[in-house]
Amino acid sequence: MQLAASSLSRSEDAQQMGWDKLFMVAPPLLKHSENMLAELFEAVWGAVYEDCGAKDHVVRECYVKCFPERCKAPSGAE
Repeated sequence: MQLAASSLSRSEDAQQMGWDKLFMVAPPLLKHSENMLAELFEAVWGAVYEDCGAKDHVVRECYVKCFPERCKAPSGAE
């Protein structure tokens, strides 16, 4: 199964945080594990958003701390 670039990115981010080591999948579902990691990533960040009272800035601060390389402005941008 080919993942869309955005799903692949979320799956990679989940792996960067080590969530793939906590994620248990039954053998028949292994072929879907990348997509499931992407969905786990979305679910966790969605829960953080909800638990913070839907305050974007709180989630953004957490995300920047976890993924500073993804949050850098493109070169030449101000």
